[in-house]
Amino acid sequence: MPDYMPRYWHMLRCIPRHPARIDTATLAEKLAAEGFIVSRRTIERDLEKLAVYFDIEADKRDRPYGWYWSPAVKGLDIPGMSMSQAVTLTLAEAHLAPLLPASMLDQLAPFFHRAREALKNLNEVAASKWPQKVRVIQASQTLLSPCVNDEVQNTVYNALFRDQQLRLTYLKKGADTPRAQVVNPLGLIQRGQLIYLLCTYPGSDMPLTLAMHRIKSAEALATKAVVPQGFNIDAAIQNGLLQFQRSDVTEFEAIFDKRAAAHLTESPLSGDQQMTAIDEHHVRVTARIADTEQLKWWLLGFGIKVEVIKPIALRDRITEIVKGLHQMYCSK
Repeated sequence: MPDYMPRYWHMLRCIPRHPARIDTATLAEKLAAEGFIVSRRTIERDLEKLAVYFDIEADKRDRPYGWYWSPAVKGLDIPGMSMSQAVTLTLAEAHLAPLLPASMLDQLAPFFHRAREALKNLNEVAASKWPQKVRVIQASQTLLSPCVNDEVQNTVYNALFRDQQLRLTYLKKGADTPRAQVVNPLGLIQRGQLIYLLCTYPGSDMPLTLAMHRIKSAEALATKAVVPQGFNIDAAIQNGLLQFQRSDVTEFEAIFDKRAAAHLTESPLSGDQQMTAIDEHHVRVTARIADTEQLKWWLLGFGIKVEVIKPIALRDRITEIVKGLHQMYCSK
């Protein structure tokens, strides 16, 4: 394909139908957004050439001319995919595929393929290189994803999509034998490399999470899943699922090494965070935040560069861990 053809196709997509119009300056902006950097004079020449083969016209009563599709054109389907669409779909495939049902992925597969081909064919256009320039990395230690049975995953996702109950066999952490159970699927939560099924047992409104890689078999039932009244997935997470967050917000206070706390000036713990210098090397940090397991492990990662003052319960939990570590490492 000639290098100018993708530019031509995108230009034709940007031209509106009569009576709307578009001038060359606006066309230049739209082309630039897709990575096609050309002068307005080049665009004018391109439009003159395209007008020979397509029913596009220019309103030459005023400058700059306004271009439009002829009123006689009833419909037009320009083949191909824009650069923005190709880049977006490529990134979506990379990061969202684990959370989509197989039926959706099958329908999207042709679009993902077209997106990859579009970027490959337009590798000289700056925008096409965007997927190679961005990465998402974990804030914590990177772990390999556990093995998830494809058939089980498809069954679970389809039942969740169709609001059907599931009969599962689930191997609980630390158990030797899977246990059969019926659940109402409510949602999916991805945390790091792990995907969890959010669900309830029949007769209970208490949400719980099951790790996808520990589900050994799954069968979709004809029975409709029962969703607790007022259920909200975000509220469920806030209330302590996966020990990610509890509902109680508390007054947090800690003394940080000044350099260790430097990033909190750019990414504060909360909107009401306060940082006060204690001396040349230490700062006091206060904020109203949720007392979570994630907060505890985050603080432990600083080692001796942070001392928790309150809440007292959090300070006590960290103290017990430090005592245990001291006993472990100093008793040998």
